[in-house]
Amino acid sequence: MEIDDPIVAFIGESNLEAIQVAQMLIDQGLSAHAEADESVVGLWAFGKLPQIHQPRVWIGKKDQEEARDILATYEQKKRERRKNAMAAGDATVEALCEECGKSSTYPSKFSGTVQECRHCRANLDVGEFDWPYDDPEAIESADEE
Repeated sequence: MEIDDPIVAFIGESNLEAIQVAQMLIDQGLSAHAEADESVVGLWAFGKLPQIHQPRVWIGKKDQEEARDILATYEQKKRERRKNAMAAGDATVEALCEECGKSSTYPSKFSGTVQECRHCRANLDVGEFDWPYDDPEAIESADEE
């Protein structure tokens, strides 16, 4: 899909978040493209430096206003998930890896994020997500509209 007059609409915390946000925008009828940051420049002992690691979501300039509303809603839900996770204190969340079938436990602050499986290093969803395409029933109802 070609994007006319591209601009950066979103910078994700991870490549996967950028991909998910781009898909969310596409699902809403906008042209979007996620540009994953695969460089090793921002790597250090505890992960990636957010000042350097910047996976971007590109949209067409004509879609800027509509995307702004969608992204504002996404950011609000993200803040709410983090607030709820912090309120949960030291609780933990158990996540089952779809790749290897093993379970891993994460602090509740990681609920609603994508983490690396501690057993096979695949990406796995931790806790609850607000992404409609994670729920097969939501996909079917969206397709019917």
